[in-house]
Amino acid sequence: MLKLRLPAGAARSHSRSFATKYTGRVVHEGDSGRTLSVAVDPPAAAATAAAPRDVRGYAYPRKDLVCRLAHLLRRRTSSSTDSLPPDLLDYFQSLAVTPTPLEVSEALRAACPTPATALAFFRLVASLPGFRHDVSSYNRMINILGRSGDAAGVASLVGEMKTEGVRGTISTINMLIGIYGASPPAELDRCLGLAARWGLVLNCYSYKCLVQAWLRSGDADGAYGAYQKMRSRGFKLDVVGYNMLLDALAKHDQ
Repeated sequence: MLKLRLPAGAARSHSRSFATKYTGRVVHEGDSGRTLSVAVDPPAAAATAAAPRDVRGYAYPRKDLVCRLAHLLRRRTSSSTDSLPPDLLDYFQSLAVTPTPLEVSEALRAACPTPATALAFFRLVASLPGFRHDVSSYNRMINILGRSGDAAGVASLVGEMKTEGVRGTISTINMLIGIYGASPPAELDRCLGLAARWGLVLNCYSYKCLVQAWLRSGDADGAYGAYQKMRSRGFKLDVVGYNMLLDALAKHDQ
């Protein structure tokens, strides 16, 4: 509650507005009319938002929360077991707010846990009230499992995204192309089918990954076809990819 004292001749033709506007109500007026007690209501956004948001409406990751989660995960990673620390659930229960998917993703990135620990943490936060994984946390988990060579785990996450109605991004497609690059061609076709399903358009980096994936699978024709599509889109292959493609075509006398 604020108490304001109005100076004599307070009414002026020119007044300067404040940067932040508040809404309040007069709860008491002095006998002289020069003293007011005003109850100020906090802005609605401050009262309802669990985290500060940018101009697009996305919540900024809270650094203190991310650091604490990463610390707990890092401590468990240094031990001999992949189980989660018992005080992690206690920490979540002590929080008055629910972490955002971006904060979960940032905690996993900072902690660099084992794939088993990361997946256990991923499942734990999904059980929190009001939490729902989005593409940022799915991408992080796909990246972790993909780097460990767990193609089956990655496929399970992609299937989960379809079931939950989570739309991937072009980064998701690029990661999947890299993960399934040495797999049978049907896996690469499945990646392209996902891009079409999600209404995504391949960018220059996507085509670069696709050319290299076809080369790793031993299909020079597929790599050259991807290169031709890349050129038709106005993209250029870098010198490393170009040399790899030339070498593969030369070995096949093309």
